[in-house]
Amino acid sequence: MLLKKFNIKCSKVEWGPYIAVLRETFGVGVLDLDGRYVVKGGLTKFSDLGWSGKVLGAVSKKRLMMLDFSEGLENVKERSVKLEGALSVVGVDGGFAVGTEDGRILIVKEGKVVKEIRVAEELPVVRLERTESGSLLAVAGKYNLIILSESGEVLAHHSYQWDLSKVRWTPDLEWLVVFNDEVQILKFEREHENYVKLMEVRGRGKDAKWCNSNLCLALDNKVMIYRDFNVGELPRITFTFRCNSCSWAPKCKGVAMCGSLLAVIKL
Repeated sequence: MLLKKFNIKCSKVEWGPYIAVLRETFGVGVLDLDGRYVVKGGLTKFSDLGWSGKVLGAVSKKRLMMLDFSEGLENVKERSVKLEGALSVVGVDGGFAVGTEDGRILIVKEGKVVKEIRVAEELPVVRLERTESGSLLAVAGKYNLIILSESGEVLAHHSYQWDLSKVRWTPDLEWLVVFNDEVQILKFEREHENYVKLMEVRGRGKDAKWCNSNLCLALDNKVMIYRDFNVGELPRITFTFRCNSCSWAPKCKGVAMCGSLLAVIKL
């Protein structure tokens, strides 16, 4: 195991071809494990970011900024699309899906909005995710989950009792991590067609990310990493660290943790 620390304060991290962070002040930071580091976005405060291949997308209230890292950190190509009310973003094939403050999802490809999908009336699309099948998951408001096909067709609309902006799921939706007074871990039981609570972890949850069967769980003052998660087993690794966000490396070969500094573990 290799641990590296970088003096970068950040609110969110996404590990793709490089490690990208939302800086606590302004702009987006992108770095590699050798510490080479670039900052883009100037004085813009971004709300979300995500990778689509080697292109990083970051959204502010007025635009989607796209950074192409195909030629490495030294030669980054930047372009932007004006988007009013942009709030959340996730990479899709050949581009990005952007959620807006007024309940729309915009599909952006080759620097243009190619599709607009209304998924909620006057509710912000606060979060977007992809499933392993390629479907798009949109969280509208706090309690509404909309599932869309790759082509943008609305397949299902569910309402839950949890604040879905704080729920973390596996790409197949089989496992959930729910942040309440304590962290709850649930599994979908096909026999009952419902989620069943299997485990609780004491502490206030800040973030959680799955990578296959591996789980990174960030609490108020520590981060726990489970390899091949099984109910009742202790975490493989525990760090004392105030973490806002965590992200797995490609192929689950490491974890990046973001807070008062950026910590990166290679496994």
